[in-house]
Amino acid sequence: MLVDDDDAIVETLRDVLLTEGYQVAAFTDPLLALEQLRTGMRVDVLLLDCVMPTMDGRQFMEELIHDGRTMPIVLVTALSDPSFCVDARHPLVAALINKPFDLDQLIESLEAMRTGRASRAA
Repeated sequence: MLVDDDDAIVETLRDVLLTEGYQVAAFTDPLLALEQLRTGMRVDVLLLDCVMPTMDGRQFMEELIHDGRTMPIVLVTALSDPSFCVDARHPLVAALINKPFDLDQLIESLEAMRTGRASRAA
């Protein structure tokens, strides 16, 4: 699952991930993404923007925890200090990637999670 309020980022990442063989559910509205999760959508990894107008990454993660859902999260942020949004050591944060990011770095982080290798990209 990909959740970012920027249409261009969502479109680009969705296309790249589909090309790499991933199945992608992409959302620009975090509330809609959360609704899909609550209705039973199964997600292996969540790519989550840290700063969004409706609901930020921290709030989204709090809702996941409240709902009893856990999944590895790749937190994507343009903030110079991501701790403003969420502690990068949060148990759900599997990787932290700064915007603008290298697509190869993102794919490497996803592959590391898929194969069980630890990854904390920055």
